[in-house]
Amino acid sequence: MTRELGEVFQGEWRLLRRIRDQARREMGRLEGVARFTPASATSLTYAEDGMLTLGGLRTEANRRYRYERTETGFDVFFADGRFFHAVAPAGRMAFASHDCAPDLYRGRYRCESADRWWLSWRITGPRKDLVISSLFLRIG
Repeated sequence: MTRELGEVFQGEWRLLRRIRDQARREMGRLEGVARFTPASATSLTYAEDGMLTLGGLRTEANRRYRYERTETGFDVFFADGRFFHAVAPAGRMAFASHDCAPDLYRGRYRCESADRWWLSWRITGPRKDLVISSLFLRIG
């Protein structure tokens, strides 16, 4: 994860996500595609589109973020420009957190190879009790 941002993420990925809502005792999943495309010399646009199944609901879902290179790793922003989290890689791992008061998001990026990596979130607080694990497999 210490290589240049574009080398690590750029391209198209098969996305497999597991969602465990511990408060509601529900399991869910999302299957889709994630794309990282250059937005500038130091940033990538992230777009994910897939089919979400959770609690009897089946619907299309999507997310958009911007990954911006920093001196120590990268910052991630929501599509509307609000800051989401910072990531400082250390070898094949990187950690992140996002305080969405009153809930706290703790994330972990784990790179297994150039073609396979994980992003996991543990979300705790009075409103949420979730474990979300996303596997990214390079396409092509």
